[in-house]
Amino acid sequence: RARERFDKKNEDQTTQQQQELVQLQQQLSEASTQKAPFHIIQVSRYSHEGSCLVLTNWLMGLFEAEKDVAILKETKVEQNGREVGIDATIVTRTTSVDLIEMYQNIRPKFEEVFFVVSKGVVLNLSDDPCTYKNVLCVVNEELQYNNQDEMRAMVRTLTEKFRKRFQYYFAKNPTWLVEDNELKAIERLNAMIMAKEDMAHAPMDVIDSHFGIQGGGGNQNGTFGGSVDAMELSIVGAGNEDAVKDDQSNSYRRRLSIALPNGGCEITWPQPPKQHIQTAYAASYPGCGARMSWNLIEALTGLWTGDDWDNNQRGER
Repeated sequence: RARERFDKKNEDQTTQQQQELVQLQQQLSEASTQKAPFHIIQVSRYSHEGSCLVLTNWLMGLFEAEKDVAILKETKVEQNGREVGIDATIVTRTTSVDLIEMYQNIRPKFEEVFFVVSKGVVLNLSDDPCTYKNVLCVVNEELQYNNQDEMRAMVRTLTEKFRKRFQYYFAKNPTWLVEDNELKAIERLNAMIMAKEDMAHAPMDVIDSHFGIQGGGGNQNGTFGGSVDAMELSIVGAGNEDAVKDDQSNSYRRRLSIALPNGGCEITWPQPPKQHIQTAYAASYPGCGARMSWNLIEALTGLWTGDDWDNNQRGER
């Protein structure tokens, strides 16, 4: 009888294990055919420009802080030098400008596809893409900050803008973006700053696959600049918030523009000073190029200039 009870127990356990195995196989089969919830395409003119890097790593920080950047090139998606499926990540970066074609190709794999676009990108559309309900447009000015507090404010503002823009889809889950997501985004942006420092002297054909940073080719500027200058200020602790420390000369200087591939650049507009600075005066005779001097000073310092007649309404500053 003891033997019978033992055999009966083993038989019951085997049957239960078989049932659990069948259930697991069914779950895996359902998961393989079920569409992923959503996907985000981040569109910028150049994949290594400052605004693109900030946008990409902010989004990656919100949704998948530990993953490497994935890049969509025509019909292929690459991650860490390997071709992967579009569903390998939630966020994919691209320089493609045909939103409709991308949407038609990618949408069947997801419940919804969202686009986060750097404002100013020339798209193959007859109307303004920012009016599309699944498109969020971000301008460079929204990506600038000078210290950690401003970084947190930037992340909070962008995240809230994202949440409100796509609430038609996410309204069913009001807690889909919480404070922890924002903290991870901030951590990733700070880690990106440190990675930029490491990549500054790397060859230009070397890419940091985790953050998507291109090597600076021995140039301290690298391919960052403009909208991400402020990130470096939190590292070097510069007293002048419109300057960046040059490790080689132990002085401070401003990054003059956003460096783009193949020698291109995107000029950044001058801004009013973030703090009180000593006023400097430039004396000149009429007609000797004073206005040109003002423009050059603005280009060199990144600060507004004015005149004693207040012709540009900046004299009081």
